[in-house]
Amino acid sequence: MPRTTSRPFHHRDLQVGAPAVLLLAVLFTVSACRTPDPHDPTGKWLELATENVTQETFVECPGESGSLSCGTVTLELADNAKLDIIQTTDEASEPAPWRAKGTWSVADNRLTLILTDEGPTADSLVPIDPPKEEVFVYTVSGDALALSAENDQGDTIISTYLLYED
Repeated sequence: MPRTTSRPFHHRDLQVGAPAVLLLAVLFTVSACRTPDPHDPTGKWLELATENVTQETFVECPGESGSLSCGTVTLELADNAKLDIIQTTDEASEPAPWRAKGTWSVADNRLTLILTDEGPTADSLVPIDPPKEEVFVYTVSGDALALSAENDQGDTIISTYLLYED
């Protein structure tokens, strides 16, 4: 993954299969109660899959070593509106540390992430000038978070996350 601010949520696409559809169905039927507000995206989320709806492709995250995947990415949306994105492996499941910090907010069904700093580790972050804004349509269903947005090519991309406990 490039270490630029051009697209922190960049993924390679594979063909959709029955397991992909089943995974999404299971994620969206999870009924565990985690917060009083079922639409609250606050939490630490592990990316599980990315789907390019326009091109009908699907990628599971993280993949097995040497396979194409989304890599290993966690998205932390803290109670104080602080944002932390941590990548530990890349699309080929190779070590690729990358981190971004910033803020987040919600309005209606929109989740806005503002990335202000990035770097390979927490101690080596540099400011992003100007800060990068990413806006997603989001849904929370039980322990699953889905983020939907249009990429630079005009394709609709949906990334699915699972609530992650350390």
